Amino acid sequence: MSHSYTLHQISLAEQKIVSLLKDKNKEGFELLYDTYSKSLYTLSLHLTSNSSVAEQVMENTFIYIWKNIDSFLPARSSFGVWLVCIVKGEAIKLIGSTKS
Repeated sequence: MSHSYTLHQISLAEQKIVSLLKDKNKEGFELLYDTYSKSLYTLSLHLTSNSSVAEQVMENTFIYIWKNIDSFLPARSSFGVWLVCIVKGEAIKLIGSTKS
């Protein structure tokens, strides 16, 4: 299966990750994790101020990305912005559930 993106919308590295993820290829998930996990965890920890909650945010985030990669549209946002939005959404959900 081929996925095409214009170069100005998504970098070649991101294009490879997204294409592999859309094909449900394990290498895509590994590249995603290797490339983004550290910065996304830092954001998650900043948002939650709790390492165990931040780890759960990360787990939820990567599951969401794997299941919903088709919802990423390069014409709407960069891949990085899309990832940040997912982390923020997952953090909000978990913070809200721990307060109730």
